[in-house]
Amino acid sequence: DTIKGLPRFLTSCYSSEKKRGRLMLRLRVKEVAEAKGLSRMKLSQKAEISYDLIKEIFRDPYRVVTTDTLQRLANALRVPATELIEDVPEEQWRRETGRRD
Repeated sequence: DTIKGLPRFLTSCYSSEKKRGRLMLRLRVKEVAEAKGLSRMKLSQKAEISYDLIKEIFRDPYRVVTTDTLQRLANALRVPATELIEDVPEEQWRRETGRRD
């Protein structure tokens, strides 16, 4: 049960990872903003990020953002950046996005 070209110890890590399933990063910006009573427009202004980007993040919490954007959002929401991201099981990601890749 080896993968051609990989050392055995890496092969076993790869195999166990495949069995467990991947974890996906999910942004919690919408939940935190709503809990703090901040509208999308107000968050956009405080974070100095375009309203359209905020809308996209609220609509798609799996959207890729830069660390700069994440830090701006965290500062605007007055939370650590780590509070704005969470690991979710791949199955949840598939359910929420409807994706199969």
